[in-house]
Amino acid sequence: MDRRSANRAEDFLYAKEKGLMFEPLAIAHDECVERVIKASSLVSENQAAAAFLGSLSTRAPRLRSVLASLRIAKRFSPHKFTPVASGQSFNADGEVTRVSYTCGICRAFNDDQGDSERYENTDLSVLNFERIKRGGVRLGDLIYTFFDLEQFTREFASGNSSKATAEGARILKAILQAADSCEKGAYPGVLRDKIKAIEGFKTNKDEIDRILEILGCIGVLKPASFDRPNKGRNDWRYVEFWRGEDGYDRETAERYFGEYLK
Repeated sequence: MDRRSANRAEDFLYAKEKGLMFEPLAIAHDECVERVIKASSLVSENQAAAAFLGSLSTRAPRLRSVLASLRIAKRFSPHKFTPVASGQSFNADGEVTRVSYTCGICRAFNDDQGDSERYENTDLSVLNFERIKRGGVRLGDLIYTFFDLEQFTREFASGNSSKATAEGARILKAILQAADSCEKGAYPGVLRDKIKAIEGFKTNKDEIDRILEILGCIGVLKPASFDRPNKGRNDWRYVEFWRGEDGYDRETAERYFGEYLK
């Protein structure tokens, strides 16, 4: 091993020791489900909501997506991979050359979950980078769900997780007010621009996109209809069909953040 390779190996080991880098993961769907259920039992809604609020004032995106991951995980029940066909590949003669499968039980409540019976060489370091820099990109992904929850419990146990702050509550109120102030027919991008203009809120487009998706996942930004046109391709998932007239769901906001919104 040359000196450069040795330095890279040392850097990786150091980052791994600090919980920033990880070895590639090989894991079966059934173990993923078990880890999702176990990890979700160690996190409360109050902890996740407080961390989300605290992250708004401290700009700690890594503490945001746990709120969505917990919402997703709480819908799980123990089960084995139950294959249902999800797609086909064809050759030039129109013959089926490959059939792909997903877990029918997972797909019943979240179509991004359980798309493989076994995962090989999953790069957890990339997932962690996305979690730290943007607040989680792959919401709904089976592996990301347990990884996000496990990382949060590790940080919470060490005493490093963020707590709700008055400034975080102010920013959340401004986000909700922005949702309520959008004109009828406004797309999520309009709300993103309004949030970016909130005074004193240090953030960027990518972070705001994740915030909107998290609030959409937990039902605070809830579309009144899923039968709405879209403007071409987009990366939205949970707020794809949200429009300005939907505002925000007060009952759900109260459930998660009630004590901070008074």
